[in-house]
Amino acid sequence: MTSMIKSSILRSFCAAGLLASALALGAHIVHAWAPPPNCYDFVTGGGWFTPTGSPGTDQANFGFNAGYKNGAPPPPLEAHFEFIDHNTGMKVHINGADSYAAYSCNDRDGNDCADRVITGSSQAEIDGVGGYGYSIEVVDDGEPGNVPKGHDRFRITLTNGYAADSGGAPNMYASPSDGIDGGNIQIHKSCTANPK
Repeated sequence: MTSMIKSSILRSFCAAGLLASALALGAHIVHAWAPPPNCYDFVTGGGWFTPTGSPGTDQANFGFNAGYKNGAPPPPLEAHFEFIDHNTGMKVHINGADSYAAYSCNDRDGNDCADRVITGSSQAEIDGVGGYGYSIEVVDDGEPGNVPKGHDRFRITLTNGYAADSGGAPNMYASPSDGIDGGNIQIHKSCTANPK
């Protein structure tokens, strides 16, 4: 019974996270579509940003790799994330994922971009305590990833109620605060319709 409740909560969490993500990215991402079925690419990234939804103006740092680095299954889906919010001192470590979804997109300037959503039911560890669910969305939108040349995005939502977006304050869609402040997000072996 407990596992059924946990599964139901996770499905609701993931659905809500994807809906919120679609709404939040809507002003920056003009058009998005699913790539061909069975997308087995992977994404890496690292950098920093001033997170929305977090008290204070200190930075958050992130580093990760996720996806199918070794090609189509049977090689397993991999996900490794490190995230630190220096406003709260919260440290997140993630090792593993339940799903990896790929989307192609065009940004508001008409440029091709690539969007990946990685979710997990219990693989997140927050300040040393495990068992949390998560949803992370990353967008590869230009090289290098930070403004003014690029508009790479990083969003994280945890089942403890925490959420942060690299959109920045006060307006996540107004340049120059519409992406990560430094670093890069890169799709490798892209399987999207408009590869980066």
